[in-house]
Amino acid sequence: NDRTPDSCDGNPEVACTRGDQADYAQIAVFSYVLLGNLIVVVFICLLIYAVYKQEKKSDQYLSKGQAKNRKNTINTAWQGVRYSSAYF
Repeated sequence: NDRTPDSCDGNPEVACTRGDQADYAQIAVFSYVLLGNLIVVVFICLLIYAVYKQEKKSDQYLSKGQAKNRKNTINTAWQGVRYSSAYF
């Protein structure tokens, strides 16, 4: 709680140093950051899905008995994890 002194909550006689709307401003900032991080995660998931779809399309060109390869999907997923963890 950034509102000092402690007795300022709900007490109109004591002025809060950070202002009466400090809690709302803090919630707004954290919501904005959360939304930004959520958007990054969604776009990384869409990128991984696009790579997966492309590899799935190329499965039709495999020889009989040849194993499916999802190397690019896995590499993209790990790159996305590394990218997003740099900001969290």
